[in-house]
Amino acid sequence: DDLTIMSPFIIQNIVRWTDYNEYEGQLEGSFNQYPLTVYVRMYSGNDWAYYAAGDQVDARLWLERSGTVERIAGPVTPALRQQKEVYYEAIGQVMSIEGEQVQLNSVFPLRVDMDWPVKGREQFPVFGVGDWLKVVGVLRLSLDDEEE
Repeated sequence: DDLTIMSPFIIQNIVRWTDYNEYEGQLEGSFNQYPLTVYVRMYSGNDWAYYAAGDQVDARLWLERSGTVERIAGPVTPALRQQKEVYYEAIGQVMSIEGEQVQLNSVFPLRVDMDWPVKGREQFPVFGVGDWLKVVGVLRLSLDDEEE
C-alpha cells in the first residue's frame, strides 16, 4: 500500500549538476507546503527544458536511504530535516514494510527505500510495523507516474 501518491511540487529553482552529467540535478521548491530541495534525474539532458521556476508538477517523493537507520523510542514528533542539499533525516512511524520498501508516517506519508547493502545488513536495527525510525538519505523526486 504505497501512500506516496502523486502530489503537486512547486518548482522555485532548478540546479543542474553539470559537473557530473547532463541529466542529474536538484529542484528547490515546495511539496505539501513544505520547502524542500530534492534530487531529480531526467531521462536526458534535453528534458530540463520542459521545466521552469514557477511550474507546478505532479510528482512522487521518496527517501533513498544512504546513511544511518535508528530505531527510536516513540511516540515522537514526526520530522523531515534537511542536512545538506538533498540529504535529509526523516523521523516517523513505520506503517508497512514490503521488502526494502518501508512506508513511514512522517510529516507526510513517505516511502523509504532502505537499499540494504549486500553485506553488513546486521549493522542496522531490526524493526517492525508500529516502530519509530530515524533514517538518513537522499530525498528523491520522480516527475512522472513510473515506479523507480
